[in-house]
Amino acid sequence: MGNGEHYTDEWTPLNPVILEAYRPPSDVVVAAACAPRQAMVGTWQRVALRLTLGRDGLRRGDSLAVQSATRGLQSWPSLQVLMPAEAGYTSAAAASGRRVTCTLSGQHVRVTALDALPAGDTIVLTYGDRRAGGPGIRMTLAALRQWFRVLYEPGDGSGAREVSADPPYLDLLPAAPHRLDVLAPSRARRGEPFDLVVKAVDEHGNTAAPLAQPAVISPVNGTDCPPEIALSTGGRAAGRAAIVLKEDMPPVGRVRLVVRHPAVPAAGRGTPLEALPAHDDSDLVFWGDLHAHTSHGHAYGEIEDLYHYASDEARLDFVAHVEHYTRAGEWLHPWWRRRYPDCQTVVDFVERSWQERLALARQFDDPGRFAPLLGFEWAHDTGHLNGFFPGLDAPPVYPTSFRDPAMTPAHLNELLAGHEWFGVPHHTAFPLGRGTLGGFRWELFDPETMPCVEIASKQGNGEYFGAPNAALPMGVGGTVREGLARGLRFGFVGATDTNIARPGSFTAQEKRQRLPGLTAVFAPALERRAIYDAIRQRRCYATLGGRPILRFGINGAFMGESLRLPQADTVKHIVCDVAGSAELARVEVIKNGAPFFQFVTTDTGAHNRTHDYREEFPDTTPSQPGDYYYLRVQQHDGALAWSSPIWIDL
Repeated sequence: MGNGEHYTDEWTPLNPVILEAYRPPSDVVVAAACAPRQAMVGTWQRVALRLTLGRDGLRRGDSLAVQSATRGLQSWPSLQVLMPAEAGYTSAAAASGRRVTCTLSGQHVRVTALDALPAGDTIVLTYGDRRAGGPGIRMTLAALRQWFRVLYEPGDGSGAREVSADPPYLDLLPAAPHRLDVLAPSRARRGEPFDLVVKAVDEHGNTAAPLAQPAVISPVNGTDCPPEIALSTGGRAAGRAAIVLKEDMPPVGRVRLVVRHPAVPAAGRGTPLEALPAHDDSDLVFWGDLHAHTSHGHAYGEIEDLYHYASDEARLDFVAHVEHYTRAGEWLHPWWRRRYPDCQTVVDFVERSWQERLALARQFDDPGRFAPLLGFEWAHDTGHLNGFFPGLDAPPVYPTSFRDPAMTPAHLNELLAGHEWFGVPHHTAFPLGRGTLGGFRWELFDPETMPCVEIASKQGNGEYFGAPNAALPMGVGGTVREGLARGLRFGFVGATDTNIARPGSFTAQEKRQRLPGLTAVFAPALERRAIYDAIRQRRCYATLGGRPILRFGINGAFMGESLRLPQADTVKHIVCDVAGSAELARVEVIKNGAPFFQFVTTDTGAHNRTHDYREEFPDTTPSQPGDYYYLRVQQHDGALAWSSPIWIDL
């Protein structure tokens, strides 16, 4: 692997430990089933797990530990064992009538035998026991397959073991359609076809079940546009239609398409689309998610799920599948050995997983339509960062230990010597030194390999201490504003950090925010190299929850650039142009961490509200070297966006 051969939960790679995922098997439980097998998200349910014991039964003092969610997914309802008539009451009973008891540890349940249980006995673990009149448990809001992991814990303390029974599961289904998402490209040339993606989602952000009737696209003069679009792709209510802006289209700058469906309460209004002349060679705007996880690490979903969702349901132009393998006993999915049963070590698993990731990235690569970016996550207690390569062939790299002080970003740079790459620190505003999910230490920032910082994700907004939709918990020292105050120069990107293989989704209860972070780039073509270069050059901006079009410039310098002025008193002519994906609530230019210009409609009547806003104005104050400006936007739907900064040099 090139960076050591051992994984460990300690700070030193010289002390390898037995990994949690490497537990020996046990035949204590030979069958496990869940009833019901399906439930709708958001509904009240009684969920029972039936665990059938093997030939040895359970000895007095032995326990079965049932884990109902993986780390990183905030999805399982609150449980309690004290009040039988209240929500979340959890109980356990043996069919033989012999005594068992259950205790809770967060989302997990431990069932302990107070009497010895015979072979073939069945333990029923009930989540949301209703026998005393309680309502049950309210199902989680993310529609996915909810697995239950069962471990055998001998009473003699000899160590937990994986049971041989196949893990039981509960399929959580989406609720009824609540809204239509209408996703168009941000810019399209007349005469060139583009794809419009429409999907119906429930109130929790899950794509709904397929709809029998098609959606109706409201006609637009001067376009070749089908009147209907079927919402049934891959078992979900999503569809794609090809549209062309014709040469004789009326001379309008922006279009927001409207789609209706009889099963959805309100019409869906599309993201803003700029109509360009037929042979316009200016950059297009492409959308992507730079931070998406699957069950190849610690999360849910397959790699194929990630790519299909990104392309078919989120209408993303590019996506980066990243995984972090640090502290493998914690970060790897509990069933990693079921995926590759011949892999005997985590090193073997990482090598096999990386090769599969490379193969699938190549399979889904579709220049001009969809671009997978090859990436990884470097997780360490000095901060996390994602790394990206310009091609689809690179070595796997990962720190050998979460706490080893040698595993710094500088060490990562040494491992990748001779390879072209760049890194993006993320959730920088978490408290520094917090451990697994701490903030980023700005003294380790490398301007040569870190062109951008992830300002927002489903973890939250890290712009400044106390920011709206904040990353929680937030600590002083690692916010984006504090990094800029140090004189560091970096652009802004956004991402979801999804743990359910749904890049760009609004799914609730996945993490702290349901708003998805995304990155928009200005690039000449939808090709991986062009996307990579645009981010490397900071020709990008970040959003949290929307897809507005942002342009920001000073004296001809574009976002992400440094502007050299001939003298300090040179007037700065600032241009900001915003096309919102909803009505604009606040448009601000931030200078050196403080608002310098504002357009605000949060406290005015609806007649002052607009989707589009453009302004030019001067800054006549003398400049200081290192002054920086960026554009910040807030929409009435709560979405946020930030342009990459422009810096002043003298």
